[in-house]
Amino acid sequence: MSIYRINHFKTLEEIPESLFLFLNQNPLSNYETLQSLEELKKNPGKYGNLLECLTVERNDTILVATFRVPSYNVLISHAHDLNAVTAIVEYMGQKNIIIPGIFGLSEVSNLFVKEWETLYSDRFQTSNDSWFLLLEHLYKLPKNIGKIHIASRVHEDMLLRWSEASILELIPNSPKSFLESCKKNVSRRIQDNKVFILLVNDKVVSMGSITGRYRDLQFINDVYTPPEYRCKGYATELCIELVQTIRRNNKRPVLTVFVTNEKAIRIYTKIGFKQKFKVALYLKQN
Repeated sequence: MSIYRINHFKTLEEIPESLFLFLNQNPLSNYETLQSLEELKKNPGKYGNLLECLTVERNDTILVATFRVPSYNVLISHAHDLNAVTAIVEYMGQKNIIIPGIFGLSEVSNLFVKEWETLYSDRFQTSNDSWFLLLEHLYKLPKNIGKIHIASRVHEDMLLRWSEASILELIPNSPKSFLESCKKNVSRRIQDNKVFILLVNDKVVSMGSITGRYRDLQFINDVYTPPEYRCKGYATELCIELVQTIRRNNKRPVLTVFVTNEKAIRIYTKIGFKQKFKVALYLKQN
């Protein structure tokens, strides 16, 4: 792979402006990366530090980039040249860079994992494909089933249990380190008043959060309703309120949902979200 040049950055300050220009060629598909970098830039140390950033170039043109950030550990960008993915896999293996998990566009992530397993015999859990959805129209208004509140520290223990339950429901064999990292992010969002709860008869029945403010996009995360409260319209009402909050910020809502989570997809499409593309999350087998 000598035709490629690999750059290895260890701090946010080292990352060149050309990389942000590259990511902004496809801002929606690179939203998680751009959002994570923005959070790290605005809150140094609070959300963890950049572990490293790698770019593959040919003729001074960036072809693909990876970032190690909490909590996915590795985020991979879109790729102009899939052979560049092999180049970055070889480099990471030679440098003994730890890869507990990887998140990115399905085509790119699937190739990365295939090459990694072939070269180094490490095994990842089967890909959990998700749909990236972008809101284009809002068809329904809230039903006013309950009341929406910003979550406080009083609710933290319960919401962290819900967060873990939601992950394990979709990714049953999630490594403990991944679960803990995700829960830490939820805890920080609670501290930052970014987590919202729906109360019905003074009981918390659903949760969700709003994160990131990149360009004209903002992300809906952490949506979860415990089994005993499902099929009552609670998640729909909460999500509509999150959408309206984002719109008041003059942003467009975006989210991801597992392709196997048919009930959630029905909720999101009912209120106007449209499927855009697939992403994949791989976690290293224990």
